[in-house]
Amino acid sequence: MEWNGSDSEDDEHGDGSPKWPYANALAKLTSEDDFLCTPNLPRQVKPPPISIGDTTFRWPLTKPQAQQLETLHGTNAVITAPELCIPDFDAWWATMSPMVLAPARQVLDIDKTAAVGVTLSHLVIDVSGSGDVLKAQAATPNTFGSVIIILPSARKGGAIKFAHGGAAERFDAPPSATFMRVAVTYLQTTITSARLSSGCRYALVLNLVALDGPRSPMPPAMLRAIDAFKELAARPSHKHRRIACELKPINHKLLWEKLGPTDKYLVDVLLATGAYDVVLVGFKKERDYDAEPPYDSANEGDWDYDKPQYKIINTVARFKEHPACPIPAAMHLMLVTRGAHAFPDMEDRLENVAIPATSVLFWPKQFRAEIIGVHRALQMLQNAINDPAADLLGYASVHDLAQSTSAIFGCGSLKDPIPAVDPILLYDPRPATTTFVTTMGSLLRQLNDVDVVISFLRDAVTIRPNTPLDVVAPVVHTLLSTFGWMRLADAMLGLVQRWLCSTSRSLLQLLSSLEGVSAQPVCAALRQPCFGEFLKAAWSTLVHHDPLQFDYTGSNWRTAFLCDLLLLGAHVERSIPEDTRENWLGAYLPPTLISVVDDYIHPRRSALAALQDNMYKRNAAALLAHLPQALLDAVTKRPEMQLAPFADALLAAFDAMRSTTQPRTLDVGFGFANSDRLRDLMGPGPSRAY
Repeated sequence: MEWNGSDSEDDEHGDGSPKWPYANALAKLTSEDDFLCTPNLPRQVKPPPISIGDTTFRWPLTKPQAQQLETLHGTNAVITAPELCIPDFDAWWATMSPMVLAPARQVLDIDKTAAVGVTLSHLVIDVSGSGDVLKAQAATPNTFGSVIIILPSARKGGAIKFAHGGAAERFDAPPSATFMRVAVTYLQTTITSARLSSGCRYALVLNLVALDGPRSPMPPAMLRAIDAFKELAARPSHKHRRIACELKPINHKLLWEKLGPTDKYLVDVLLATGAYDVVLVGFKKERDYDAEPPYDSANEGDWDYDKPQYKIINTVARFKEHPACPIPAAMHLMLVTRGAHAFPDMEDRLENVAIPATSVLFWPKQFRAEIIGVHRALQMLQNAINDPAADLLGYASVHDLAQSTSAIFGCGSLKDPIPAVDPILLYDPRPATTTFVTTMGSLLRQLNDVDVVISFLRDAVTIRPNTPLDVVAPVVHTLLSTFGWMRLADAMLGLVQRWLCSTSRSLLQLLSSLEGVSAQPVCAALRQPCFGEFLKAAWSTLVHHDPLQFDYTGSNWRTAFLCDLLLLGAHVERSIPEDTRENWLGAYLPPTLISVVDDYIHPRRSALAALQDNMYKRNAAALLAHLPQALLDAVTKRPEMQLAPFADALLAAFDAMRSTTQPRTLDVGFGFANSDRLRDLMGPGPSRAY
């Protein structure tokens, strides 16, 4: 399996670069989209006769007919399909369809093989100038667009504009007393009209219907944007979870109906996914003492005490929910203590960004639990396990709440803790370090939902400042003991791939401890049949990872890392093939053949090759600085360890150092390599060479 669940650890800001996950989705919001087709009809094409009640009207209307229609229905009216008919509608549309639908398919990106037709929607009588009445009423199932036929009539004004997202197109066809004008568009399109200064506009509106099943009423570019945001929401982990897009223009009252077209388009896309919570927010304003001029006693008379300077900070001060997606009440209190993780237009680190006054703030619904904090989320999960009627934070099931709670453990970074103590509880007596990791492990066992356990291991749990390895490792061990390593193997390989990118030392300690070969164990060994099969897969992933890097500084840490690497490598390469309990084929094949099978499934690579190529990049000085002591420590734990390959590597590194002009580094390397104990361990051949 290949893990690809979250942003990289070094992805510190959303600068629009490809590495920022939301860059591609947000770019789709600005991509050009064809949402309007205005085919030109030949002048000889006549409007259809329209029967209303017992009277048939033909356009252009005579003055008596216009007066009769006005008397029956008024000057601003919508006559619905049940009240009117077009005699021999099918024959009339058969002549119109090639002139209307053929160009509409091409412009609106409707598949040529899709079965599309029309049905009557309504007739518009308009002397004011209204755009809303020109949209199909969609009374027919599977309606996805409007066919608007402007019937010939004498009038002035009433220019029609079609808008979608941030784009707008004018229906520039001038009013005609003798010819029809046609426009075809999607239902999602906004239609507006200027006022009519004189005359009356008659419009026949048809439902554009998909005959072979439901079809989206949205243009293709909008659908692509929706798919992109859906895909992001489905990712199990994000470094940037809450995204804030500045409202333009500023919307101080946070009114949804006052959104600009670009902001409204973003909100429409997010709501259409069904996967995001969306709110309008105003960020907190506080006094900016750094921006105020320093007090000058010599000019005290000019000092203005009444004009303090303010700045906007990245903390939500107020918010307004969208009527279509209210957020759970349990989140209200904590949301006003949180901030955004990224702003699309920012080109610097978050702490250096100028925060806008108002924004659209959105986040995937799976991260609701992170907003309320891990302590409260764990409490809610415990209540939900005990009581089916408990608050589920707006989720449909305890499973979903557990997945959201699990996702918290993938938040934070190597430098930042996961959201633990509620920031509003400044004097919270509960420890902000480790207890909630153990609690989560206990709840996962109570819930007995292996899918949540898989998500927790594969996508979430890692080493953070407040989730140290000595607490995380026993939880991992307990889950493997409870559910079995075979059910969790893919999840654990996902953990291996994640930790290799950020906390390789902890990963090595965990794997070595689970197998019982670590020099500094952090959990008990896992005694389960054939666990060696997982170790072989994990080891292959580890030694082929490039770069294989330290995540701790200091010689002692690095030496300990190398020691565990050497011990685990020797165990995987030498001990596991010889232990029948560790291998699927242990009862059927001798160790030599098991090694052949393993090499076929997991390409062989030694710990030494990984050190030289993936970690030290053939840096002789660095290799000499750490490897000798690590070898001494490893041999103490595993006396039978074969040292000849390492002796050759150290000699080659020593020769490389002697040929360089780095005497100080050479002295350091020589000091390590000249260790009497190491020479004794390596035997007479290497000793004489040294």
